[in-house]
Amino acid sequence: MSPVSPPEPAEPADSRIPGWNQAGALPADAAEDQDPIEDLIREADENYLNGVASLHRGHDQDARRSFDEAVSIYLKAPGSLVDDPRLVEQYEDVLDSIHRAEVDARAGGVGELLVPAENLRAITAFLSPADAAREEEKVRARNANVAYDMPVEINKKVVAFIDAFSGPRRKLFEPGMVRSGRYVPLIRRIFREEGIPQDLCYLAHVESAFKPNAYSRARAKGLFQFIASTGRQYNLKSDWWVDMRSDPELSARAAARYLKALYAVYGDWYLSLAEYNGGSRVRRAWVRSGRKADFWDLARTTRIRRETRNYVPQILAAIVLHKAPEKYGLTTERAKPLVYNTIFLDESLDLRVAARLAGTTLEEMIALNPALRRMATPPDYRNFPLRVPPDSGERFKTELAKLPAAEKLPWYHHRVRRGETLSTIATRYGASVYAIQKANSLRNPHRISIGQDLMIPGSAVRVAALDSMPVSSGTPDGTRVTHRVRRGESLSTIARRYRTDVRSLAVWNSIADPRLIRSGQRLVVYTGTRAGGPAPTGSHNARAGGAGRQRTATTYTVRKGDTLHGIARHFGVSVRAVQSWNGLSGRTLIHPGKKLTIYR
Repeated sequence: MSPVSPPEPAEPADSRIPGWNQAGALPADAAEDQDPIEDLIREADENYLNGVASLHRGHDQDARRSFDEAVSIYLKAPGSLVDDPRLVEQYEDVLDSIHRAEVDARAGGVGELLVPAENLRAITAFLSPADAAREEEKVRARNANVAYDMPVEINKKVVAFIDAFSGPRRKLFEPGMVRSGRYVPLIRRIFREEGIPQDLCYLAHVESAFKPNAYSRARAKGLFQFIASTGRQYNLKSDWWVDMRSDPELSARAAARYLKALYAVYGDWYLSLAEYNGGSRVRRAWVRSGRKADFWDLARTTRIRRETRNYVPQILAAIVLHKAPEKYGLTTERAKPLVYNTIFLDESLDLRVAARLAGTTLEEMIALNPALRRMATPPDYRNFPLRVPPDSGERFKTELAKLPAAEKLPWYHHRVRRGETLSTIATRYGASVYAIQKANSLRNPHRISIGQDLMIPGSAVRVAALDSMPVSSGTPDGTRVTHRVRRGESLSTIARRYRTDVRSLAVWNSIADPRLIRSGQRLVVYTGTRAGGPAPTGSHNARAGGAGRQRTATTYTVRKGDTLHGIARHFGVSVRAVQSWNGLSGRTLIHPGKKLTIYR
């Protein structure tokens, strides 16, 4: 969504009929005078559209000629028109659109998903007028028995996008259809409660491809792509701790109320959608028409941007395809609906603690709470809505009431000032240097920079508790889990967390030097057990060389004719294990005299 202004108060009552605006072309008395700028821009646009059509037919030279002609029209404009702001703006717009169209064609149409709308600007009319007319009849026939709760006009522009999304752009469009299953039931319920058409929920496909954390170059975010200023007007808080634009429930309600406010101005859902995308520019164009133009009237002028001219047809195409995917050969697979309980918190709580209280994983808590930007709920947000898995709400409340005070102390946000050190910051908050270093994954406590943002734990006790906390309090001993190494972690801290020791982690993961682990590395861990205890089963390293028994290191000197395969077979271990123990890649050659460490 492009940056937009809040809707202005509705004009005094006029002759508008509430509901769908059935107006056709502008009446004669509202027709605009002949405008040479409009004529010039329209001619350039025709060449641009011909170029796009040629690109998608694979006729690159024809496309280049059409694009060159579009640019040439602007460059050859009469001197009296050169400085007109509309001409300058449209010239820059068409240059940008041509570049995007050519880049998109070279990429074979495979790139970013439809987030945000700026990635759709190069998609225009792919069909010749004759093909468009035939496809229009086919679409009308396919949709004869499909029910909509808002007017869905089928015309050549809409058909062009239906053809694009179900044809050349299918690989881009279908993943959003699958993801929609997670959010559409929630959005439809909210739109129904707010009194707007539920089929408008598919606006989120064009805006974000149903990605709650989608972020645009215009700094719009979330399923409905709010910029921060508009989001704040609809109670979507955005700060260092949270960005409620990414909360599916809250952003859907904000979008519904914003669209409803726009509808109060226009009495027309298409114009409301146009301003949702194009901002006050659409309002000015509509007012200039005497408040009589509908969206299609404005789309025939250059008073609204090309992106906005395409935006409403894209949404209508998305609605058509979502309501009857099987008729267009599109996937009917949908993600499971998002279901959760909401717990309202008045205090800061670490997400790892929250996961334990809810009896789930940290990953699940992060997925349920995409609005959280840190690993904790904010300390200054009254009634913060924390989402927890369904049926775990009562358990969460019970466990929260029993939580030790040391684990409930708040987090603080601190921005480093000139002259500060971790020591002075720790003293200010009553924390320890180690606690701050650990909470922020700082490798060197002496290297912090002015302006750096730090999370300050309310107590060093909390950090120690988190270090030793298992993934779930209900995880039985011997359970196999996978741990992803975070920045600043060591085998020692990981071992404490899972109630095991460093040597066992090294054995289970074929680590020759316990000091050499990297951020992002995945480790197999058996909770509450030791490598010298009962042998875990099913791990790669058990197959590679017996994870459950005590091992001792042996040094082997490579001889002439040796291979890694032969050495591994001799010692009864895997080639991969030998490579891991000795820091060898798949392409590393071994030479006579090289010493290898083998664990037996």
